[in-house]
Amino acid sequence: GHPDVCKACYKSNEIFITPQLTIKPCHIHSCQFELKEFIIDQNKHKLFKTIIKSRKFLKKKPGLGKVTWFDN
Repeated sequence: GHPDVCKACYKSNEIFITPQLTIKPCHIHSCQFELKEFIIDQNKHKLFKTIIKSRKFLKKKPGLGKVTWFDN
């Protein structure tokens, strides 16, 4: 939850896809965005929009101030 860690995470440009085919923008935050439907339908437009939505969410530093992985 330290500001420098949140900034470094955003700048690293990592994308975390769960086994359930959701994108998890922040390791420490519980937020996830569904991807499975867009992958199955091969809807690239919605898939890319969801990735952008995830990056915008991460840019807001949702993990800032968190002290444990389960502190939502």
